[in-house]
Amino acid sequence: MATVEIEEMAPCPTTDIMLLGIGATTFNVRLARDQLPAVVGRDAKAAVRLDDTCISRRHCEIHEVQGTLVVRDTASKNGTWVNGDCIDQSHLLPGDRLAVGGMTFMVEYERPAGAPAGGLRVGRRSLQSVLLAPCRAEPCCRAGA
Repeated sequence: MATVEIEEMAPCPTTDIMLLGIGATTFNVRLARDQLPAVVGRDAKAAVRLDDTCISRRHCEIHEVQGTLVVRDTASKNGTWVNGDCIDQSHLLPGDRLAVGGMTFMVEYERPAGAPAGGLRVGRRSLQSVLLAPCRAEPCCRAGA
């Protein structure tokens, strides 16, 4: 698996998937569709390598099913969050917020005409109903914020 580059704001071709940093996340990640499935995590071999101690080595995986992105949590310690819900697996639609560790991204990509509507969300808990345990000896991560 190739490692993607973390870059400043830049326009992207329609074949690319952009994870646009929100709030304290001040960078974007460009991911080519041919890099899918892509592991997100701290591991040196992760396609999307993020340097945050609240992110597991292999935190989650993004893949594509019939033109729609799907994210699957890979038993991460602090969870993978989509639009404020901690999920096991979920569709990622354009405009959705993906949060891992203390980082939050808006997902942008073009879906082909006729792609299924999405709506898959297998959740574990809601952000409003859980207090996240601290990651390691550090303060609680702001997942989903």
